[in-house]
Amino acid sequence: MLTGDVVAGGLVDHQANVISVQADATALPNQFELSIEGLEIGASIHAKELDLPEGTELIADPDTVLVHIMAAPTAEQIEAELAGAEAELGAGPAGAAAQADAKAEAEGDAATDEPTGAGDVVPDTASGEGGPAEGQTPEG
Repeated sequence: MLTGDVVAGGLVDHQANVISVQADATALPNQFELSIEGLEIGASIHAKELDLPEGTELIADPDTVLVHIMAAPTAEQIEAELAGAEAELGAGPAGAAAQADAKAEAEGDAATDEPTGAGDVVPDTASGEGGPAEGQTPEG
């Protein structure tokens, strides 16, 4: 459990919720308290820094980061990241603009591309070959 307040402009990155320890079954701690009070941006608390009760041994990697204090993103950073994600996913105003650009580019490419010869086959009805038999309609 974390106690204390994060420094102004900071964001708590809680990296590990479970930590392995060894102790007698009757002495296993239910939780650990970690104080983040006074931690500056960039500071971390590692497993080796836990205050373990007597008879409890740390089994986890001692260098496991439990908590890291990072700089909170600015509103501009969040908006830029959101716009990038929207453009990538084709959602929101940025996504609509990206879709419009892609459509315009595709239409421009289609107009300048040479015919490939592939496409629908049109029967030669002028010569009588490939069309319906004389006296028959295409439906039947």
